[in-house]
Amino acid sequence: MLAQYTDFGCTSPDPYCICSNVNFGYGLRDCSNGACGTDVASTVIAFGSAYCSAASATHTGTVTTTGVAALPSCGQLCFNNMLAQYSALGYTSPDPKCVCSNVNFGYGLRDCSNGACGTDVASTVIAFGSSYCGSATASQTVSPTSTACQVVSGLATPVPSGAICGSKGTSFAATGAGTIIGYSAGSSYVGSRAACSAQCLATSCCTNIYFIQGQSCNLHYGPDAFHAIGNPLYDFYDAACFTCGELSCNT
Repeated sequence: MLAQYTDFGCTSPDPYCICSNVNFGYGLRDCSNGACGTDVASTVIAFGSAYCSAASATHTGTVTTTGVAALPSCGQLCFNNMLAQYSALGYTSPDPKCVCSNVNFGYGLRDCSNGACGTDVASTVIAFGSSYCGSATASQTVSPTSTACQVVSGLATPVPSGAICGSKGTSFAATGAGTIIGYSAGSSYVGSRAACSAQCLATSCCTNIYFIQGQSCNLHYGPDAFHAIGNPLYDFYDAACFTCGELSCNT
């Protein structure tokens, strides 16, 4: 995937530039799932997420919409329309870190720009969206909860303070919390807890997952909105269960 840097619009295999294009993550995911199987692929995907997080952490750019003015009018319309859809994407404000965490933002920008601008011009709009979202993820942080905590076989040990790791239950409506995306039977992410958790860690603003082996992998944002009742019962995990630290994001 690194060797494909020119296809991602980069002049060199610069990690930040490559990671700013969503197709790098998608390609790594699809290749590793196909070549390694879902269980091993989760390790590859997690490495890719850490690689891109490190690239974002050392980048000094800031999230800005001023570059929108350089887009053609059709691209400006599509980009601004997608930002205006923040409530439909599940958020209370057009916060870039959270809007960009919903794959439908990228899909919508792609489809709108292809339809309104044509494929040649759309590539510029899509590249701008990738750069915009790449800058947004630079402010996502992971804070360790304990220097003694280690991730063993995919789970933090000891369990980070305040984290819920593996309890059964369902979600309830809560302010500032909601679903980013849900994967169902047929998706590689429902094949194992490792695959589901790796996708959460690779998704900006994902703070917890609801998982049923072979059936569901639901990525959620915001504070815990979990109670130990309901049908069906999901296995619930905070993101801290897989990282020894909390993933934070303003929602």
